[in-house]
Amino acid sequence: MDLMLPTGRLYHHAYVVPDLEAAMDRLGEIFNMEWAPIALRHHHVVAEGYEVNDVDFRLTYSTTGPPHIELVEGVPGSIWPRPDEITFHHVGLWASDLRADAQRFVDLGLPIVAHGTDENGELARFTYHSNPYGPWIELVDPAVRDPFERWMQGEAFVT
Repeated sequence: MDLMLPTGRLYHHAYVVPDLEAAMDRLGEIFNMEWAPIALRHHHVVAEGYEVNDVDFRLTYSTTGPPHIELVEGVPGSIWPRPDEITFHHVGLWASDLRADAQRFVDLGLPIVAHGTDENGELARFTYHSNPYGPWIELVDPAVRDPFERWMQGEAFVT
């Protein structure tokens, strides 16, 4: 069974939080949901106007969904700044082809404001696009879909 909505459809809402465990407790209580194991991730992020390019951060996703809720613990100076309280940050969609779908968004007037890179500095993993109607829109590379889906079923995150 596919836990996610079809490619191109919203599959998560993301919040940046000051304290990951506290947010898991509070939002879990409010929305009656449980969480995947916390993952420690490292990304090289290209984003104009931010000090940190290599970012270590902690996150989790709800195992309840779709849509899922993603919680990212804020990192000062990054694209996930450490807020004083829980902050709605972005909505996420699976891309069918990250580069092509990102270009489509750019052509629609939603420029890339940040993106992940691979070891060669090339666009990879995700793109964030500005959104005149609210939080950023994230396109997520289909290459990470399978490990994410297993993680949202409660397994450890492995890529």
